[in-house]
Amino acid sequence: MRPALGLCAGAPPAAALPRRAPRPAASARRRAPTCAAAAAAAAAAAAPHAAATAWLFAGSTLYAGGLALLMAAAPRWRATRALAASPACLAPPAAAYALLLAWSWRPDTLALVLPGSLAAGLAGGWAPQFFPRLAGVAALFARPATAASLWVHLLAVNLFAARAIYLDGLAEGVPTRAAVLLAAAAAPLGLLAHAAVKVRGGGGSCMAARRLARL
Repeated sequence: MRPALGLCAGAPPAAALPRRAPRPAASARRRAPTCAAAAAAAAAAAAPHAAATAWLFAGSTLYAGGLALLMAAAPRWRATRALAASPACLAPPAAAYALLLAWSWRPDTLALVLPGSLAAGLAGGWAPQFFPRLAGVAALFARPATAASLWVHLLAVNLFAARAIYLDGLAEGVPTRAAVLLAAAAAPLGLLAHAAVKVRGGGGSCMAARRLARL
Protein backbone atom coordinates (compact mmCIF):
# COMPACT_ATOMS: atom_id res chain seq x y z
CA MET A 1 0.00 0.00 0.00
CA ARG A 2 1.12 3.53 -0.66
CA PRO A 3 1.71 5.76 2.41
CA ALA A 4 -0.90 8.30 3.12
CA LEU A 5 -0.48 11.65 1.48
CA GLY A 6 1.90 13.92 3.41
CA LEU A 7 3.40 11.09 5.51
CA CYS A 8 6.67 9.31 4.92
CA ALA A 9 7.29 5.72 5.73
CA GLY A 10 8.75 5.36 9.20
CA ALA A 11 7.98 8.97 10.19
CA PRO A 12 6.53 9.46 13.68
CA PRO A 13 2.88 10.31 13.90
CA ALA A 14 1.88 13.97 14.05
CA ALA A 15 1.03 13.76 17.75
CA ALA A 16 4.60 12.80 18.55
CA LEU A 17 6.14 15.75 16.74
CA PRO A 18 7.21 18.68 19.00
CA ARG A 19 4.80 21.55 18.82
CA ARG A 20 5.98 25.10 18.39
CA ALA A 21 4.94 27.43 21.21
CA PRO A 22 2.14 29.71 20.05
CA ARG A 23 3.23 33.25 19.41
CA PRO A 24 1.54 35.87 21.58
CA ALA A 25 -1.24 37.76 19.96
CA ALA A 26 -0.41 41.11 18.46
CA SER A 27 -2.61 42.88 21.04
CA ALA A 28 -0.74 41.19 23.90
CA ARG A 29 2.60 42.17 22.36
CA ARG A 30 1.41 45.76 22.14
CA ARG A 31 -0.03 45.72 25.68
CA ALA A 32 3.11 44.39 27.44
CA PRO A 33 5.27 47.49 26.90
CA THR A 34 2.32 49.68 27.86
CA CYS A 35 1.83 47.88 31.21
CA ALA A 36 5.55 47.95 31.90
CA ALA A 37 5.67 51.67 31.16
CA ALA A 38 2.70 52.31 33.45
CA ALA A 39 4.32 50.34 36.29
CA ALA A 40 7.57 52.22 35.81
CA ALA A 41 5.74 55.55 35.83
CA ALA A 42 3.89 54.64 39.03
CA ALA A 43 7.12 53.58 40.72
CA ALA A 44 8.81 56.80 39.63
CA ALA A 45 5.91 58.87 40.99
CA ALA A 46 6.01 57.04 44.36
CA ALA A 47 9.79 57.34 44.76
CA PRO A 48 9.84 61.00 45.96
CA HIS A 49 7.17 60.23 48.59
CA ALA A 50 9.07 57.16 49.76
CA ALA A 51 12.28 59.12 50.22
CA ALA A 52 10.49 61.99 51.97
CA THR A 53 8.63 59.55 54.22
CA ALA A 54 11.92 57.96 55.31
CA TRP A 55 13.41 61.41 55.91
CA LEU A 56 10.47 62.57 58.03
CA PHE A 57 10.53 59.30 59.96
CA ALA A 58 14.21 59.65 60.84
CA GLY A 59 14.14 63.41 61.37
CA SER A 60 11.14 63.28 63.71
CA THR A 61 12.76 60.50 65.72
CA LEU A 62 15.98 62.47 66.15
CA TYR A 63 14.17 65.69 67.01
CA ALA A 64 11.81 64.21 69.61
CA GLY A 65 14.53 62.07 71.16
CA GLY A 66 16.99 64.97 71.26
CA LEU A 67 14.56 67.36 72.92
CA ALA A 68 13.54 64.77 75.51
CA LEU A 69 17.20 64.01 76.24
CA LEU A 70 17.88 67.72 76.65
CA MET A 71 15.01 68.11 79.14
CA ALA A 72 16.26 65.11 81.11
CA ALA A 73 20.01 65.79 81.03
CA ALA A 74 20.02 69.60 81.38
CA PRO A 75 16.69 70.60 82.91
CA ARG A 76 18.06 73.82 84.46
CA TRP A 77 19.95 75.03 81.43
CA ARG A 78 18.60 78.37 80.16
CA ALA A 79 18.40 77.14 76.57
CA THR A 80 16.42 74.07 77.64
CA ARG A 81 13.94 76.20 79.55
CA ALA A 82 13.53 78.64 76.69
CA LEU A 83 13.01 75.88 74.14
CA ALA A 84 10.55 73.85 76.19
CA ALA A 85 8.62 76.89 77.41
CA SER A 86 7.25 77.58 73.94
CA PRO A 87 4.53 75.30 72.55
CA ALA A 88 6.21 75.80 69.18
CA CYS A 89 8.68 73.05 70.12
CA LEU A 90 5.85 70.58 69.47
CA ALA A 91 5.20 71.91 65.96
CA PRO A 92 7.84 69.94 63.97
CA PRO A 93 6.57 66.44 64.79
CA ALA A 94 2.96 67.60 64.54
CA ALA A 95 3.57 69.03 61.06
CA ALA A 96 5.44 65.89 60.00
CA TYR A 97 2.52 63.77 61.17
CA ALA A 98 0.01 65.85 59.22
CA LEU A 99 2.06 65.47 56.06
CA LEU A 100 2.56 61.72 56.51
CA LEU A 101 -1.13 61.27 57.22
CA ALA A 102 -2.03 63.02 53.96
CA TRP A 103 0.46 60.89 51.99
CA SER A 104 -0.69 57.64 53.56
CA TRP A 105 -4.42 58.23 53.08
CA ARG A 106 -6.07 55.83 50.64
CA PRO A 107 -9.70 55.37 49.55
CA ASP A 108 -10.05 52.35 51.87
CA THR A 109 -8.36 53.88 54.93
CA LEU A 110 -11.56 54.83 56.71
CA ALA A 111 -13.23 51.53 55.80
CA LEU A 112 -10.34 49.60 57.38
CA VAL A 113 -10.45 51.62 60.59
CA LEU A 114 -14.26 51.80 60.87
CA PRO A 115 -15.71 48.87 58.89
CA GLY A 116 -19.43 48.39 58.49
CA SER A 117 -22.45 49.77 56.71
CA LEU A 118 -25.48 51.79 57.70
CA ALA A 119 -27.81 49.26 56.07
CA ALA A 120 -26.42 46.38 58.15
CA GLY A 121 -26.77 48.45 61.29
CA LEU A 122 -30.42 49.22 60.57
CA ALA A 123 -31.23 45.60 59.74
CA GLY A 124 -31.89 44.80 63.38
CA GLY A 125 -30.26 42.53 65.91
CA TRP A 126 -26.86 42.90 67.53
CA ALA A 127 -24.68 44.05 64.66
CA PRO A 128 -22.57 47.03 65.74
CA GLN A 129 -21.23 48.95 62.77
CA PHE A 130 -18.30 51.35 62.31
CA PHE A 131 -16.44 49.78 65.22
CA PRO A 132 -12.68 49.29 64.86
CA ARG A 133 -11.50 45.72 64.33
CA LEU A 134 -8.00 44.51 65.06
CA ALA A 135 -7.62 42.77 61.68
CA GLY A 136 -8.43 45.97 59.79
CA VAL A 137 -6.11 48.09 61.92
CA ALA A 138 -3.30 45.55 61.46
CA ALA A 139 -3.81 45.57 57.68
CA LEU A 140 -3.80 49.36 57.64
CA PHE A 141 -0.54 49.74 59.55
CA ALA A 142 1.18 47.09 57.45
CA ARG A 143 1.57 49.82 54.82
CA PRO A 144 4.93 51.62 55.18
CA ALA A 145 3.56 55.16 54.81
CA THR A 146 0.81 54.51 57.36
CA ALA A 147 3.28 52.88 59.76
CA ALA A 148 5.51 55.97 59.47
CA SER A 149 2.56 58.25 60.25
CA LEU A 150 1.69 56.12 63.30
CA TRP A 151 5.28 56.28 64.56
CA VAL A 152 5.47 60.07 64.22
CA HIS A 153 2.04 60.34 65.87
CA LEU A 154 3.42 58.42 68.86
CA LEU A 155 6.53 60.61 68.93
CA ALA A 156 4.40 63.78 68.99
CA VAL A 157 2.17 62.50 71.80
CA ASN A 158 5.13 61.23 73.84
CA LEU A 159 6.95 64.54 73.41
CA PHE A 160 3.83 66.42 74.51
CA ALA A 161 3.68 64.32 77.69
CA ALA A 162 7.43 64.63 78.34
CA ARG A 163 7.24 68.43 78.00
CA ALA A 164 4.23 68.61 80.33
CA ILE A 165 6.11 66.56 82.94
CA TYR A 166 9.21 68.73 82.55
CA LEU A 167 7.31 72.01 82.97
CA ASP A 168 5.34 70.66 85.90
CA GLY A 169 8.58 69.56 87.54
CA LEU A 170 10.01 73.06 87.19
CA ALA A 171 6.89 74.63 88.64
CA GLU A 172 6.53 72.18 91.54
CA GLY A 173 10.19 71.59 92.24
CA VAL A 174 9.89 67.87 91.52
CA PRO A 175 12.69 65.83 89.89
CA THR A 176 11.60 64.69 86.45
CA ARG A 177 14.62 63.12 84.72
CA ALA A 178 13.40 59.52 84.86
CA ALA A 179 9.77 60.42 84.11
CA VAL A 180 10.73 62.57 81.11
CA LEU A 181 12.81 59.79 79.57
CA LEU A 182 10.10 57.24 80.26
CA ALA A 183 7.43 59.49 78.75
CA ALA A 184 9.56 59.98 75.63
CA ALA A 185 9.29 56.22 75.06
CA ALA A 186 5.85 55.51 76.53
CA ALA A 187 3.78 58.51 77.56
CA PRO A 188 1.32 56.72 79.89
CA LEU A 189 4.14 55.14 81.88
CA GLY A 190 5.98 58.46 82.14
CA LEU A 191 2.87 60.22 83.40
CA LEU A 192 2.30 57.44 85.91
CA ALA A 193 5.90 57.68 87.16
CA HIS A 194 5.64 61.46 87.49
CA ALA A 195 2.40 61.14 89.45
CA ALA A 196 4.02 58.58 91.77
CA VAL A 197 6.96 60.92 92.41
CA LYS A 198 4.61 63.78 93.24
CA VAL A 199 2.50 61.65 95.55
CA ARG A 200 5.57 60.28 97.32
CA GLY A 201 6.95 63.78 97.72
CA GLY A 202 10.34 63.06 96.22
CA GLY A 203 12.16 63.01 99.58
CA GLY A 204 15.37 64.96 99.88
CA SER A 205 15.82 65.25 96.13
CA CYS A 206 12.48 67.01 95.89
CA MET A 207 13.50 69.53 98.55
CA ALA A 208 16.77 70.19 96.73
CA ALA A 209 14.89 70.67 93.47
CA ARG A 210 12.60 73.21 95.13
CA ARG A 211 15.58 75.17 96.35
CA LEU A 212 17.06 75.18 92.84
CA ALA A 213 13.73 76.25 91.36
CA ARG A 214 13.73 79.38 93.53
CA LEU A 215 17.10 80.49 92.09
